[in-house]
Amino acid sequence: MGRKMLRYAVDDANVMYCQPSGLARRFSIGRTTVYNLLQKMRANPNYRNSFLDLNHQLKLVKLEDFERFLQEQNRMYLKR
Repeated sequence: MGRKMLRYAVDDANVMYCQPSGLARRFSIGRTTVYNLLQKMRANPNYRNSFLDLNHQLKLVKLEDFERFLQEQNRMYLKR
């Protein structure tokens, strides 16, 4: 049987978190592009609290913050 992976999680404050693989699917961009964008996002102090590193394999990103970061980057990754 295949392993079911968590793609999205919602916390008590109704904030949605997403795995990088879920971001790639949601925005129709490649995994490498997602990881490069997340690396830039982590370097920005404005997004310090946008990440949940639950263990060495499970990393989650605030979906709203990722969308805002894409808009700030003036990229055409967002679906219309």
